[in-house]
Amino acid sequence: MRLALVDNKPDFVSLLLENGVILKDFLIKDNSTLCELYQKLPNCFFLKKLVKRMKLAGSSRRQAISREAIKEAREKISLDKVSDEVHHLLGKFTKRIYHQPLKDTGQCAVGVEPSQHGSQEIKVLSTFKDLREAQRVAGRDLFLWAVVQNNKELAEIAWDQCGDCISAALAASKILKKMAQDVNDADDSQEMLELASHYEDRAIGVFSECYKNDEVRAQKLLVRVSRYWGRTTCLRLALEADDKNFVAQSGVQDLLTKIWCGELSVNNPVWRVLVCMVFFPLIYTKFLAFRRDEVTQSKTEKEKEKNKTREEEPKSPSNDEPEHSEPNVEPLNCWSRLVGLYCAPQVKFYGNIISYFAFLSLFAVVLMVDFQRTPSVGEQLLYSWLFTLVCEEIRQLLHDPDHCGFYEKAKVYVKELWNILDVISILLFFLGFGFRLTTKLFYPGKIILCIDFVVFCLRLMAIFTINQTLGPKIIIVKKMMKDIFFFMFLLSIWVVAYGVAKQGILIHNDRRMDWIVRGAIYEPYLIIFGSFPENIDNAGFDINSCSINGTDPMKPKCPVLNEKEMPAFPEWLTIIMLCVYLLFANILLLNLLIAIFDYTFHEVHDNTDKIWKFQRYQLIKEFYSRPAPPPPFIIISHLSILFKPVNQWKNIFLSVRTPSDTQTEFSKV
Repeated sequence: MRLALVDNKPDFVSLLLENGVILKDFLIKDNSTLCELYQKLPNCFFLKKLVKRMKLAGSSRRQAISREAIKEAREKISLDKVSDEVHHLLGKFTKRIYHQPLKDTGQCAVGVEPSQHGSQEIKVLSTFKDLREAQRVAGRDLFLWAVVQNNKELAEIAWDQCGDCISAALAASKILKKMAQDVNDADDSQEMLELASHYEDRAIGVFSECYKNDEVRAQKLLVRVSRYWGRTTCLRLALEADDKNFVAQSGVQDLLTKIWCGELSVNNPVWRVLVCMVFFPLIYTKFLAFRRDEVTQSKTEKEKEKNKTREEEPKSPSNDEPEHSEPNVEPLNCWSRLVGLYCAPQVKFYGNIISYFAFLSLFAVVLMVDFQRTPSVGEQLLYSWLFTLVCEEIRQLLHDPDHCGFYEKAKVYVKELWNILDVISILLFFLGFGFRLTTKLFYPGKIILCIDFVVFCLRLMAIFTINQTLGPKIIIVKKMMKDIFFFMFLLSIWVVAYGVAKQGILIHNDRRMDWIVRGAIYEPYLIIFGSFPENIDNAGFDINSCSINGTDPMKPKCPVLNEKEMPAFPEWLTIIMLCVYLLFANILLLNLLIAIFDYTFHEVHDNTDKIWKFQRYQLIKEFYSRPAPPPPFIIISHLSILFKPVNQWKNIFLSVRTPSDTQTEFSKV
């Protein structure tokens, strides 16, 4: 078996498994077998990453790895090193799949840490049975060994031996996509991406069959913590692997819709939810449906149908069938209904929308009507409101349930466009607020706050991402913004080229910087949109509309004049330059931009639904963990977090938590 695996003989491996070879006995009984398989890996990218991790190839990542270094590294490969590299590929949100072996100290724990009182605080990570299962699972170990070397045939055979097929396929997709990002060879990267897509399709196929047979149990598979793949869930693996096709499946979206609605029924109209947010006593009537009420009602109807069937049919031994006992569902009490309403992510989202519109309205009133030397009551309320927004951004930045560390959390935070807009808007607000407190910079402070209001309004687009109609359009707009950003570099070449040449021909030695920028950049840019210049020919020249020596700051400097006080520049040349500029800038480049937009629209529009469903997950996840009160009342939740007992505060911000308590954001449905 070992020889068939090392020599890459998938047919022999399959034949041996079909003829009675037990994979568990082959890999688990002899602890050195798996380590020897990793030591005999072919010259693949994963092996090179192991060599770099063991610091045998020098400090430079781009330095070529010698054969001697690889040979030396093979002898030192251990499961600990493999576990570290796999943990890096899967992500820091996972646990290591191979734990360090227990030391012969007679302790029933993996880790022992000294407490503040000098005694030893023992952290029991799991029982010996769970620890052994987490360390060595034959099907998973062989599948992982085949995946990291990008061996599709052996991976297919090993995948059939995995117990947790969906998690295994999604984990393979994550590992392969991560390696494809790091590898320099384009062919290897393409092969890894193709294999990652293959296993994403495999995960979709298995989940679709499970969902057809039993929707409830299939959805539980998505949020079940897998002990074999770093104590994470299928849903989290799909998110981190950027598996949009998997997340777009109807079963996954139905689960996200349930999480989005919380304790509320998914069939509630939006207007009823909004009415109950204001008149909450209506939740104690049948005006708003709760999911638990629907389950209770469905259970009652089933019992009535069973009783009716028993009464109509005579009882006989052949009719006696074993009944499946269903868990008893207790009805919601008054307090549970109130908490279920305001803690639902859907209600949190609507509350934040209303709060944000109120904030923008107050901001607009202060800027246009009530901006005084001494801050008024409305302006003070605005500053207090923004302080609560700042506190919420800090909470989101420090909220680290996966214990990735502040640096990793900050990198993820910065990657999101809306978070960047939040940071920019807050920084501009503080800058404008600091300026308006001074006498000399009072008016510049107001100007900065007016610009900041524009950024806050742009942030308003994020609320439309949850909408099925407008959400995809926001995605298209974001893609087009990238296109126009790069297009402006191409356009600026023609604008500057024509503007500088025109300014140099018409005006002689104008040292006023504002008029230079106006003539060399601003006027050529306006020509693209139909503003025809009047100073390039003699027909529209008026000596009273310009300053001869450039001494009048309100007038442009006159062009070079001849003896008749008429422009001396070659009129035929400036007109030809204008025609050529309009031909390329106004006709060629603008039509090129339209063509780019059209291409982007059709390219994104085909996958917009998948992209929107994938980003919908992020929004639901954000509001699932967000405090219930909207700003400015959210400060109450921030104070409650701040003044928690010291031990709980450390658990939140210092990431002190045992793996047995590890849960994802969506561990409950």
